[in-house]
Amino acid sequence: MAVVGTNVTAANYNTIQGKIDDVLGAGDGAQNGYCQSLQSSQKSAGDVIAATDMQQLYNDLIKARLHQTNPVTWSNADG
Repeated sequence: MAVVGTNVTAANYNTIQGKIDDVLGAGDGAQNGYCQSLQSSQKSAGDVIAATDMQQLYNDLIKARLHQTNPVTWSNADG
């Protein structure tokens, strides 16, 4: 049985989405951001945050985490 709790507001959603955008998306154009396209997007005040919106936000969060933590493997031609 699902428990219904406090709704996610557009402001709360946008705060999280904006932080992901700083890392993975456009960022500030100078010091941060990988200019990757995001599935999620900012919402307007009063918008209902649907399950699809949360799934897209989650997908972007996982993509950002993998981008930041995925180990790089090198092969050395000299052995």
